[in-house]
Order: sequence, then C-alpha cells, then structure tokens
Amino acid sequence: GLSQIPLNKIWRCTTKDGECTVAAGRMVSPNGITISTDRRTVFVSELLKNTVEVFERLPSSELKWVSRFTVKHSIDNLEYDTATGHLTGGTIPDPLAALKAMASGARGDVP
Repeated sequence: GLSQIPLNKIWRCTTKDGECTVAAGRMVSPNGITISTDRRTVFVSELLKNTVEVFERLPSSELKWVSRFTVKHSIDNLEYDTATGHLTGGTIPDPLAALKAMASGARGDVP
C-alpha cells in the first residue's frame, strides 16, 4: 500500500546561487505543481493519492499545508488559469496500470 512508498519532498531552488532547500515534505507522489497569480497559494497534485494539496507560500518561501481536495482521477501536471482562477490538469485514470505498462515496454495506448 501507500504506507510502503518512501516519502518525497518539494524543493525550492534559486537561480541566483543554485541553492536548494526543502519547501515542503512528507509527500507520497508529488507530480504537478502550480502557483496562484498572487504567488501566495501553491497547488501540488499527489498522483497516487488522487488529491491536490493546497499550500500557503510563506515569506520565507516555505510551504505551509492548508487543505486538500480529492479528484476522480490522478492528475499529471497542473495549470492555474490566471483569468478564471481555475485549475486544470491532465488525468491518468489508473496510474499504477500505466506505470506497469510503461515498465514492461508497452507501446501504443497506455491505461
């Protein structure tokens, strides 16, 4: 189950000096990430949990977890629409089946 998957982190890296620091931790499968227009809210898709995690971006650039919402299918990539404030993302109905198919070298349609 998910409890056996190692936890991952979201990193913040600066282009000025190349320094990287942990912005948030304890993520199972962070995949898509986007930020609101005012740069105060960060959204991260958790691919294997079918959730989108919502964080407040602190002045230090660390991320403080605020809430989550569940989605029907796993989301691969996220985009914040600056005109409407809506999130959009590509979906993967069965990510584990897709990973297995890709690992086996399957060609064509992957679930």
